[in-house]
Amino acid sequence: MRRLSIALLLSSANDEVTLQSVPEEDLDENLRAMTGPEREAYVSQQMQTRSVLEVEMADLVRQRNDYLAETTSETQGNSFDRSVKDLLITQWQ
Repeated sequence: MRRLSIALLLSSANDEVTLQSVPEEDLDENLRAMTGPEREAYVSQQMQTRSVLEVEMADLVRQRNDYLAETTSETQGNSFDRSVKDLLITQWQ
């Protein structure tokens, strides 16, 4: 049932599903134990947390890509992969 909560967060972020439209029996146990306003607050807080984490993840991905681009450009001329590629191109021609 944990997947439903994640699906609910994802779909409610896109305004596809509202919390009120999900049958009570389809909710996670922790959501079933909450009142309506508590559920709304919990889902809202989870969506905010998710948004913050998505921003952090995007920044980390950018940093990783920058690092890979930097280290690849420094070693590209003398890397083993580059040497093998050049050899194969030469042999193929």
